[in-house]
Amino acid sequence: MLIVLLQLTQGLAAQELRGIWVTPRTGGSFWSKAEIARTMDTIAAANFNVVYFNAWSRGFPLFRSDVFFRETGYYTDPAAGERDILQEAIAEAHRNGLEIEAWMEYGFAGWWSGYSLPGFPKGPLFDRRPSWLGKDASGNDLIPSPEGGIFFYWLAHNNDEPRSFLIELHEEIARRYDVDGIELDRIRYPNLNFGYDSASVVKYTAATGSAPPVDGTNSAWKRWRADQLVTFHAAVYDSIKAANPNVVVSNAPSHYASGLGSYPAYDNVLQDWKAWLELGKLDAAQVQMYQPSSVLMGYIPSALYGLTSASQQKVNAGIAIKPNNTLFSLSEGVNLIQASRNAGLKGHAWWYYNDLRDAGYMVPLRNQVYPTKATPPHREEGWRPTPVFAKDSAATRTGFVGVNYVSGWNGSVFYADANGADTMRYAVTVAESGIYELYAHIPTGLNALTSSATYLLHDTTYVPRTVVVDQAGALNAGWTRLGDVVVPAGGPVTIVTLTNAGIGTGKNVVGDDLMLLRNRRVSPGTPTSVSSLRPEAPYSFVVHPPYPNPFNPSTTIAFDLQWASMVRVTAYDMLGRAVATIADGPLHAGRHQRTWEPGGVASGVYLIEVRVSPDGRQHGTEHRMHRRVVLMK
Repeated sequence: MLIVLLQLTQGLAAQELRGIWVTPRTGGSFWSKAEIARTMDTIAAANFNVVYFNAWSRGFPLFRSDVFFRETGYYTDPAAGERDILQEAIAEAHRNGLEIEAWMEYGFAGWWSGYSLPGFPKGPLFDRRPSWLGKDASGNDLIPSPEGGIFFYWLAHNNDEPRSFLIELHEEIARRYDVDGIELDRIRYPNLNFGYDSASVVKYTAATGSAPPVDGTNSAWKRWRADQLVTFHAAVYDSIKAANPNVVVSNAPSHYASGLGSYPAYDNVLQDWKAWLELGKLDAAQVQMYQPSSVLMGYIPSALYGLTSASQQKVNAGIAIKPNNTLFSLSEGVNLIQASRNAGLKGHAWWYYNDLRDAGYMVPLRNQVYPTKATPPHREEGWRPTPVFAKDSAATRTGFVGVNYVSGWNGSVFYADANGADTMRYAVTVAESGIYELYAHIPTGLNALTSSATYLLHDTTYVPRTVVVDQAGALNAGWTRLGDVVVPAGGPVTIVTLTNAGIGTGKNVVGDDLMLLRNRRVSPGTPTSVSSLRPEAPYSFVVHPPYPNPFNPSTTIAFDLQWASMVRVTAYDMLGRAVATIADGPLHAGRHQRTWEPGGVASGVYLIEVRVSPDGRQHGTEHRMHRRVVLMK
């Protein structure tokens, strides 16, 4: 009885990380939007609060990546088609009040042997960039996994080009998606015999005056490679924080030892994660310790050993219900949670959702150890507020007629044919002023739906916008993002008008519920007035990291414009002298890139300034952004 009471009492913690890893695939197929939605429903109902959702896996991003497209010609995994799986998961997680971190599972692993993509034996990235392949001391680039039966191709850890690519990939998520965090993974070597690619050899030789030792266990050679990863981790951290300072940067290192002073992550794979914490370049560590609770009790003190108290507060236990493919009992699962709590940790993360779901443990764990919801320790309560819905039944309708339909969000929908001038005007009342992501629910299974449903978006800052949605397309079934709207507190305020204009003869347009989710990427706080809500810098322009960098003979500067603008791109030396004008003139909204070929300019560090003056009174004043580049001749 005392044990049960203790479990319940500790389950009432006001703040506790209750994380869970999610991989959105079964075999080679991705889950549908509906299955992702059911997963998030189940996780939230069990009182978890953070989802680590796979976003970089098997050599592909599971989001629509411009960075990856630039290098490979692919935006995402071909099996995903036109879907943006990460965005789908963000919507469903936030609908349930869950935080979601983009879990970059593969890290430096660029491809694996289990993915058979015709024409790409080593994947599209290494097909175009063979010099990015890492190698072991024997010159091999195909590296077996410790689990056996699987082989990986790894990116060269000390080659500046793939390092820059990975940094950009992480920054792209922080800049474009309203994620709560980004979890880095595989920021390590596959083994101590790795790191003998030509770029690493050149860099080590330049730093030490001698070639890397043949013995991969050489202490100086180990320390140098680990330090390169420390530098890389810091660069990724800084890049993510520059794009969005509210994003939690976490990592899932491993620790399988109980002795004080034991450091297997460093000793075996050169992963000095304690240095990342101590340098302030890691916000949270979900340390993998997939062992029984009796063993975990010894592993945790060992993992915490040598860390300052501030760093210890950022360590969480990574626990597994089915380590080495052996399922633990439910009571042992409860014991794992108790072990992490008894050790004074702020929380824990489960590997992984499928195992807990298949074992039927989600509801029992909620009943026994998660009886109430908890806020993650890194957030104030309410960071992810309850969604606001604009009900179709409350919309002001002209001509739209109702029909009961089971796949509607609330069991009914309204529709109109092409005759007349029919409208549905949706109004909403919100408690907090802010920028909100706006979603429309598109039901499935209705006949003759239009491919051109017109939604007019209204708010108090932007000029009304027209968004056209293919309601007949399977890609848009469920919650489909229309865009962002600025909404003042109070109301009701009209935010959307749905019309039957232009839907096509013989077609129908359907109106279901709308959903507003607070966009914490561009509206993190509570503004004092609606006029202060327009996100100037994130929306007016973004300057991407120049590539390549360092460079010779040329580098490319890419930037995004929200509006047509006057743009001037200038290169300055470190004394502040302009050495080149790279661009100067009007440009339309969208993605642009310019190439700088310095010619006779000397080697050194230069500052690229992109100065933007948006065209039009409503768009505000001039903005400037800067990027450093290194010219090496």
